[in-house]
Amino acid sequence: MASVWLFYAGVLDDRAGRRRLGLFFLVVAIFVHPEAALLLPAMVVAAGLIKGWRWWARPAHLAELSLAVAGAGARYLLQMGLARG
Repeated sequence: MASVWLFYAGVLDDRAGRRRLGLFFLVVAIFVHPEAALLLPAMVVAAGLIKGWRWWARPAHLAELSLAVAGAGARYLLQMGLARG
């Protein structure tokens, strides 16, 4: 819940620190609870509705989103690697 609040506050105030901390907490939450990955698309859509879709076209915002997706993907790659033994 803290990740969603921080991300929302960062998007609303256009503060990169809060937004990045929210995405970091989300990635950490995904490692603990895989269901938390369902929040990432919701957060992306919410930011698009709040700021408009062109907001995501900025390179800094795309980099933040790419790192969050990579972090979520790393969790599933780690799970698959451990499952294969």
